[in-house]
Amino acid sequence: MARELADAAEGTSARLAERESLIRMIKDWEAGRHKPKDPYRILYSRVLGIDEDELFSEETLAASPDVSADQSMGPRGPLPMLVTESVPVSPPTKGDPGRQSADMTAMKAFRTADLQVGGGHLYASVVKYLETDLAPRLFGVNSDESDTLFMAATALTEMAGWMAHDSGRDLLAEQHFDRALALTKAANDQHLTAHILSSKSHLASYLRNADKAILLARKGQDILRVSPNGILSARLFAMEARGFAGLGKTAECFRLLERAEKALEGGSVDETSLWVSNFDAGSLASEAARCMSQLGKPVETRRYAERIISLRPAHRTRSRAFGQLTLASACIHLGKFDEACAVTQEVLTSTQSLGSFLIIKQLNNLRLALTSSIAVNSKAARELSAHLEAVVEERLWLYQWLSKDEKRQVGSTREL
Repeated sequence: MARELADAAEGTSARLAERESLIRMIKDWEAGRHKPKDPYRILYSRVLGIDEDELFSEETLAASPDVSADQSMGPRGPLPMLVTESVPVSPPTKGDPGRQSADMTAMKAFRTADLQVGGGHLYASVVKYLETDLAPRLFGVNSDESDTLFMAATALTEMAGWMAHDSGRDLLAEQHFDRALALTKAANDQHLTAHILSSKSHLASYLRNADKAILLARKGQDILRVSPNGILSARLFAMEARGFAGLGKTAECFRLLERAEKALEGGSVDETSLWVSNFDAGSLASEAARCMSQLGKPVETRRYAERIISLRPAHRTRSRAFGQLTLASACIHLGKFDEACAVTQEVLTSTQSLGSFLIIKQLNNLRLALTSSIAVNSKAARELSAHLEAVVEERLWLYQWLSKDEKRQVGSTREL
């Protein structure tokens, strides 16, 4: 378990105790003398593939889990079992239609702004809306228990998770996603549940937990059997493809990307929930580009990156920048350094006001790729590499708003 926790913490800001101390802590937790606190709770949840609230509930702590013999099998054998519960069906209750409409308007406004300026600038605002506007209506004396309010709380909590991820705080993002998934039990929206599972799958792939990413995507697909939806199916197939790409399984990855494309073309049998963010051809191209990059296929990566750029207009700053940076990286691997430099310069100009740690990290990765490649023989590449180092250091200052009592995941190029 000590090894598993250390592996789960890799690539995050979590700082674990020394090995012998950690083993003693694990023994105390397993003996029931103490309960683990963050970040260990989050890491335990990640290792075991069980939602944090479910794993550390009093019922779970008091009893051993019943692992069935027909547990799902993954590409490396049995996968961790997730707690599977059907979404409860409760009769809709009346709420304040005006406030519910305002919640939808707020979500759309946050979503539109996020596409242009990034989660780093918006995370605090979304959390404040949850704390000061939604929470009193959910838990106050005159609470509003309508399904729509729970949907709003679920969708905005999940949005906060994405913004935390875009800000480079993945443990916090995981907490938001887990809480959003817990809220779906009251929200009574199967599409929203599947959507959040796909978000959790994305984060699992990003944190290099491919088996968990596959399992979460499949769980979301199971939910859609009750309420079919081509858009959500496409996203979940793409997330599963990402998981197989992480395992180096090329054939499975290509097969799932084809299924995602067909699902997207087929449309939806049931109307997609308004609380679910869109997944379109540009989104699928982004996921495919990530898959090809992981599989080490620069030609295919370049093709999908060019498709992203063609489908994303200038006002979609972050997603277009992702496509351009992916294209630049593929060009470096293909030895097309001048093209890589030209594309990167465009990104630096268009993203000056973008608050996205993920884009900063990609810029730094591009700098490293330029430095380590034969591009050092190119004057333009050498100059761009030096310029990128200065730009990355400067842009990291955008994250000074991170709370002082939290260990920051950004701060210097060494931490990237």
